[in-house]
Amino acid sequence: EWECAPPIWFFHDWQGKNEDPERQTEVRVLWSDDELYLRFRCRYRAIYVFPDADPNRRRKELWDRDVAEVFLQLDRFGEKYYKEFEVSPNGQWLDLDITPVRLMHITSGIRSSVKVDEARREWTADLAIPMSALTPRFDPAQPWRVNFFRCEGVDPHRFYGAWQPTHTSEPQFHVPQVFGTLFFSE
Repeated sequence: EWECAPPIWFFHDWQGKNEDPERQTEVRVLWSDDELYLRFRCRYRAIYVFPDADPNRRRKELWDRDVAEVFLQLDRFGEKYYKEFEVSPNGQWLDLDITPVRLMHITSGIRSSVKVDEARREWTADLAIPMSALTPRFDPAQPWRVNFFRCEGVDPHRFYGAWQPTHTSEPQFHVPQVFGTLFFSE
């Protein structure tokens, strides 16, 4: 079914500049009444990950290493309130609530599967996020705000990619005003 989901791609930085096709990210989205499914296919130059995580593969501050991220804003357009989900090339993950005053770790029930293809220099992550962790009542007629991101490497050459550029002077993904729109269709 993944091949039926229309892909989006990006390989520019958070400002919409400095294209790097060797770091292309492809994202596909599927959904059911019970779960939101995301597939990230990430080309890479090198992989830089944390060696440790909780037994369930949860890892705090995962954004400090290579990661693919999705920010989902369901009903508070324009406010800094949304959910953030991250996955790394070694299968570690993180789920957060972002509010105007803080970020909170949540227990979403996210499931992930990751595969690295070293010959193709590509890693693929599949996420399944329970709809109940996102909204009390899923309505496919209601569009959501969304943005997809990617971090790779170490400073000073760290790559910060964004589907919808944030145009900030320094790398910054938490700019909900620039999120795109996710429409659900049958």
